[in-house]
Amino acid sequence: MNTVTIDQQANAGQWVSLGRYFFGARFDPTVEITDQTDEDNRTIRVDALAWLPEQDTTPPVVSIQGITRLENGYRIAWSGEDDQSGIARYDLEVRRLPSPTWRPWLSATTRTEAVIAAADSDILAFRIRARDRSGNESVWSAMVDTSIAIAENPPAVVDPAQPPAAVAANDQWTDGVITNGGNLRLEPYLVAETVIAQVCPGDRVTVLERQVLDNHTWLRVRVNRTVADCVADHVATATEGWLSHTLVGQP
Repeated sequence: MNTVTIDQQANAGQWVSLGRYFFGARFDPTVEITDQTDEDNRTIRVDALAWLPEQDTTPPVVSIQGITRLENGYRIAWSGEDDQSGIARYDLEVRRLPSPTWRPWLSATTRTEAVIAAADSDILAFRIRARDRSGNESVWSAMVDTSIAIAENPPAVVDPAQPPAAVAANDQWTDGVITNGGNLRLEPYLVAETVIAQVCPGDRVTVLERQVLDNHTWLRVRVNRTVADCVADHVATATEGWLSHTLVGQP
């Protein structure tokens, strides 16, 4: 509910704007007029009330607001502006430089911040677009990459003879078998938009990379062999993506 205060004496005999509002098909807007003066024996007069429809044809304006380096990845923040119908959703894409290929990261999300896992050697680039409630879609934003965050907070120098603290020295095996069915994801982030397909118990994978994010270990894998379908969206062989370590064991 929005409250607008009007000086009746100063605006007598003319139309007064109560603001601009967006109403979806499920809404039944109402206007309630009350006395704000607490004065007795005074009259509030309203001759007419009118809604003037406006067509929103302007797409949102969006940008990547910041990239913050974390111990095992980056926190990405973004924002958008739409002064008519309002922003309904964002799409974000990522690519590992120098690759020219953009990949979906988050789709149709209402978030304005997310975390992505990455190795120290990875330079990731991001871009964003948005759609407003009237269906207008922005163009992709200018690319922003993680070299900005690295310059502001360079990685710590570690002894190459020592294994990373996040991954135990005896946890470097590469051949894996799926022990529990679950989601293979585009990125190590627990949102519906990152799901590629399902893995089934018995599927065989090669572990390509390990990352720890928020104290949880993720494995980037390539699917080498699949067993009989356990679900309709069973992953195809040669697919690469991220799995929770709880789904993978040693053969």
